[in-house]
Amino acid sequence: MIKLILLLFFINIFADDYINYPPINGGGGGGTGTEGPMGPPGPKGDTGDPGMSAYEVWLSEGNVGTEDDYLASIEAIQAHKEQLEHKGHQEIQEL
Repeated sequence: MIKLILLLFFINIFADDYINYPPINGGGGGGTGTEGPMGPPGPKGDTGDPGMSAYEVWLSEGNVGTEDDYLASIEAIQAHKEQLEHKGHQEIQEL
């Protein structure tokens, strides 16, 4: 029991030190000092590669079909969500 109490005591001490001191070299910390002024904006970065469209992501997740099939699947999900919400509201009203 004494070992457990000592362990908890030391954890508490080190946790307080970690929380109350500012970060060192960009490490953790969580100091409670005020935030300094915002620096100037940096230079504009390079344009990245174009990402996949939502349809391409849908296909990459193992789905098969045309863009119309993809749009229909979104509509079906939305309709199902609305049905569940309606059912949930009905059940709440019955309470």
